Amino acid sequence: MNPAVTVRPFDKATDTDAVAAIDRSFVTDEAVRVSRTDDGFELAEVSAEPLTKVFPLDLDQQTEHGRWDAAWVAEAADTGDHPESTRPTTVVGFAAVRFSRWNHRVELYHLYVDSAHRGRGVARALLENIDEDPMIREQGHCLWLETSHLNVPGIRAYRALGFEPCGLDLELYGDPPSGPREIALFFARPLPQKPAP
Repeated sequence: MNPAVTVRPFDKATDTDAVAAIDRSFVTDEAVRVSRTDDGFELAEVSAEPLTKVFPLDLDQQTEHGRWDAAWVAEAADTGDHPESTRPTTVVGFAAVRFSRWNHRVELYHLYVDSAHRGRGVARALLENIDEDPMIREQGHCLWLETSHLNVPGIRAYRALGFEPCGLDLELYGDPPSGPREIALFFARPLPQKPAP
């Protein structure tokens, strides 16, 4: 784990504003092209029209699509002129999961790292915390996520974090009011095995 990053459970009462302030945007001029083959689909990165997108975040969890079972924040210490023991921290990442009890899959519902802190091990620290959570280790066999074929920066990060493609859905998002139609890509990675009794 990155020693400059601390991960702790999300506290809705104190963390909501800080999590909402995380820059969840990405900028890309690439996309993943999905091509049908005789036995399935082929994925390839291709050039695309420049795009900036901000992922939505429902911290009120008022809709079925917005509910999760557990969440964490990642904090980074301010590197200014403060003694180490009194350095203020800033919330720089957020992860939330929900349990799919029927198939024992843990769905990574949110994984956001503020744009100014990407590439510094924040996402890895959040995922390591998820991997070590006793309830997750007891209930889940894999960590699964869904993202858009337009999120090439995220896809590259997920692959670097050990996720592999496991499916797609051409119709999940439907027709957008504006912008390109998006394709849902699914990725998964196994969770660490539970220790033997």
